[in-house]
Amino acid sequence: MFNKNKFSRNESGQALIMIVFAIIGLIALTALTVDGGNAYSNRRHAQNAADTAAFAAARAKVRQETWKDAALVIASENGFTDLLSDDTSSNSLVNVEVYGCEENKPEYANCGGYEGNDEYIEVVITSTVDTFFAPIVGIQQVTNRVKAIAQAKPSSVDAALLANAMVSLMTGCKPSGWPHDPFTISGNSTSIVGGSGVFINSNCANALNQNGAATMNAEFGVCVVGTSNVAPGSVNPPPVSNCGTPLAYPPVVLPNPSCDTNGDGMINPSEEGTITQTSSNPIIYTASPGYYGGDFPNTSPSGKLIMQKGVYCIDHDFLLNSQWDVTTDANDNGNFDPYSEGVLIMVENGGITLNGSSTIDLHALSSEDPNIPEDLQNLLFFMPLGNDSTLTMNGASGSAFTGSIWAPSSHCSLEGNNTSYDVNSQLMCYSMSLSGSANIDITYNENENHIIQVPPSIELTK
Repeated sequence: MFNKNKFSRNESGQALIMIVFAIIGLIALTALTVDGGNAYSNRRHAQNAADTAAFAAARAKVRQETWKDAALVIASENGFTDLLSDDTSSNSLVNVEVYGCEENKPEYANCGGYEGNDEYIEVVITSTVDTFFAPIVGIQQVTNRVKAIAQAKPSSVDAALLANAMVSLMTGCKPSGWPHDPFTISGNSTSIVGGSGVFINSNCANALNQNGAATMNAEFGVCVVGTSNVAPGSVNPPPVSNCGTPLAYPPVVLPNPSCDTNGDGMINPSEEGTITQTSSNPIIYTASPGYYGGDFPNTSPSGKLIMQKGVYCIDHDFLLNSQWDVTTDANDNGNFDPYSEGVLIMVENGGITLNGSSTIDLHALSSEDPNIPEDLQNLLFFMPLGNDSTLTMNGASGSAFTGSIWAPSSHCSLEGNNTSYDVNSQLMCYSMSLSGSANIDITYNENENHIIQVPPSIELTK
């Protein structure tokens, strides 16, 4: 006889098994959704933390700070805390590793194409995520491992692109309110650039303008990132337009001279410079290095001014406006002695005017003297970034300037009438013009030029 109840019980058992499998499947899908989402979110967060930690380490390294600690701090601020930077960990769920790509390290921390290069830093973050539903299917934890590589490129000497006798730093077209084009040659001036060339950083049309009968001969040519507007034969050899891409502004490491010799953040009386009259017939003054709170020399009547060796910090204008004879030749023998002569003149807030009726013979602090710090060597005039006052050179015949003249925020005007003067080394200004009827001889000499260093840079590469 057919047993209907027995058949029903068998069916009920099979249904129960199917329900159990269905529940397991639902739990697996829930685990995939919830635990998988948590694991993915953790991985993305860890990658962001590794990127910012690598970037922070690179920034600290170019600043010569403890870069591994910097990476650990940033990683911790992003929720991945580890007190140790190697493959061991102070946290059971997180391991933050920080390596230079030249270091020995675990195989999984290989830097790939950057392996062995000490400019690159790698951050590896390994994090463990506890699961909520996945333990039912035997998965207790999920482990993520991510890494990021950043480059910490130190400052370097640029002896190629910027080793020019004249450099105009303006990057684009002249900004609103700025009255000067990037580089202008006008009047009847004749400029001879020897030992190097001219670099004009602006990518604008007519970044180099020439008008009148002005001419310029540049031994190594004129490179214009933008284009030129010059009469045929006025610039020799003809300028090369579109010769590169604009450099970042400012493209060089700028010096940081100071007259705060004791480092207390203030100018004390002992740090102030003085001008003393040492002879009345003829009139001779002697200036000592230090801080000057007003115009310089701001002394009358005019006469001969001997500038003793050292750094001069001028808080207003450096102004030679009539019949001055200014020199760094302290021993008056007609030669330059690097151990006892030379100046660096920093004009912090005002402009520089070198009048045509004054005879000027100035020499920078020389690299021949090993006691001169490198960032002060061979720099004659410096107007710090942000000082946009004008620098005007209009020296009398026979004037000579030896050493770099850097005014990265200023317009530099070289002018004069029926005069001839020499600039030995380099002028670097925001914009530049040559005018009048002067004969201006600008000669680049690497040994008398301030060191041109490209600033350090950092970049996230992987």
